[in-house]
Amino acid sequence: MENEALAEVQSSGALSWSACIPTLNRFDVLQVNLRCLLAQSRLPKQVIIVDASQDAEQHRAALQPLFSGTGVEFILEPASARSSAVQRNQALSHVTADIVLLLDDDSLLFPDCAEKFLATFEADHEQRVAGLALQNVSELPPIAAALLGGSDQDASAIEQKKGGSTANKSRLAFLEKYRLWRFFRKEVLMQAMDRMFVPYDSRRPRPSLQPSDNLIKVRHLPGYGMAVRTHIAQREQFNPFLLAYCPCEDLDASYRYGRHGICAFSPDARLMHYEVEGSRITRMQATSLGVSNVALFIHTNSDSPTKHRAAFAVFALRRLVGETLKDFLSKRFDFPQAKGVMAAIPRSYGIFRRPLPDAQRWYQEQQLELLQKKKAA
Repeated sequence: MENEALAEVQSSGALSWSACIPTLNRFDVLQVNLRCLLAQSRLPKQVIIVDASQDAEQHRAALQPLFSGTGVEFILEPASARSSAVQRNQALSHVTADIVLLLDDDSLLFPDCAEKFLATFEADHEQRVAGLALQNVSELPPIAAALLGGSDQDASAIEQKKGGSTANKSRLAFLEKYRLWRFFRKEVLMQAMDRMFVPYDSRRPRPSLQPSDNLIKVRHLPGYGMAVRTHIAQREQFNPFLLAYCPCEDLDASYRYGRHGICAFSPDARLMHYEVEGSRITRMQATSLGVSNVALFIHTNSDSPTKHRAAFAVFALRRLVGETLKDFLSKRFDFPQAKGVMAAIPRSYGIFRRPLPDAQRWYQEQQLELLQKKKAA
């Protein structure tokens, strides 16, 4: 089936693309997202939204007029589960285009974004590129700037997350000049995508770059903006046993995309990840799930379980040190992130002790228990 999909792409010229967006109670920024999608120099074939809110039907009725006369197929359906991973899989089931663009609901595309990532796929005649990471920038696209910057009321209606991608950027940009800081940030604080994940392919063959490739290879793609060949994304779906906001779901799925081709960085395909304020889970919960989810990925996919469980033990210890330091440096003296790692360690080894089907059921119960804890004041 995968070979048939490749043959179909090879026999045509220009590639089509669809956008898939999971959302929950962020209708304001979702509208801005869609206006940016409809301002693309190469329009999508489909825009598919899976809405976990109670107002999905009202949202569909309100958004449908945006697509009138565009030729873009619009699909919005209620989520089968409140899980960003399950919502992404649900959206993927509807995709009929060659390339799927996986976005967050607060990902705001520049008008030439699709044109740029499609050019890379279309130039890849040997189908060696599996997926592309889009470039996250600090400025708003023109359409979004007009919608979000028109008045104080508009700007305050969709508040950005404190400490997000644009917060303290001058100070952090200054520190990034220094090699010692970059080492400390990446290897001690674990503030790097690759450091948030334990690879679980030791013996499986994985494609590598050739000297002729004009690409920047990456191991993972970010969930706020990744373009993937559809037949690969539909084959390597997001882990369906994750609940709610699912830390590291994108790292896991895109790592498996790398079994089928190269994952690379697309510096000219720009978006702004707006990072809307109002996290749906606490800092402690997000950190805790970010550790134990990795244990589930290893248990599900590892080709060398003993080796990768040992690597996970080192990973968990390093996360504990890093999160403790981050709490201290941020003056969070209740140490919520360090507590999150501590809570995740026994949960993770509970996953490893069980056969996979039992572990999947048990872990969903554990996630529910953690997510139902009252948010700290």
